[in-house]
Amino acid sequence: MGRDPELAASLITQIVTAEETEEDSHSLDSTRKRVLALLFSAHGDITWPIFGAGLLREHEYRLTGLLSADDHSMMVPGQRTIDEAFSSPFWNLDEAVVIPWLQQYPDAVPAIFRSVALFVTEPDNTFSWHPLILRMLREFYKPDHASEIGSNLWSFGSTGSRVPYLRRRIKLLESLRAEKKPALRALADRWAGYFKTDLQAEIDRDSERAAGLWHR
Repeated sequence: MGRDPELAASLITQIVTAEETEEDSHSLDSTRKRVLALLFSAHGDITWPIFGAGLLREHEYRLTGLLSADDHSMMVPGQRTIDEAFSSPFWNLDEAVVIPWLQQYPDAVPAIFRSVALFVTEPDNTFSWHPLILRMLREFYKPDHASEIGSNLWSFGSTGSRVPYLRRRIKLLESLRAEKKPALRALADRWAGYFKTDLQAEIDRDSERAAGLWHR
């Protein structure tokens, strides 16, 4: 997408307006997300302030769906499997655009933590925090945001045993124990603990299934 500020501003305004006013706008979300990713990549300095302003309004939930994760997992028999590989249009933004804006409008932070893809999937199927998300955690995270981070990580689909899904999230959370910010270390301890409790329950259920003792 070429450098056309007026067109970019017009397109992002149309997207925001449609999401806020149309009753059944979600049917077009996949197309709008692709356009949004392009706009954020090429014109983030122009488009993010317009989009971000919508996150400060009463019905911000109408816009957060456009920031949500897209699943690029590949499970092809006989080929390398990539499980839980996500992306988000938000990732296309430059830190130099997002961070100063959020410093001015920190009330938008919870909606972002709640809705965007938080992590990237490494070639070995482990997770690491997306660089922009990690910068936000270091800069803006407060204990009040714990439920947004936790519920985001807890919202996932699974195929087969949930054990590997939970272990990946536990390891991701535990990586925050190396952070200097005490609130992030506390987040790691609290939510890794929750996931470990669920992990043990899933391990027990898997054992019962294997023994023919548990049925859905």
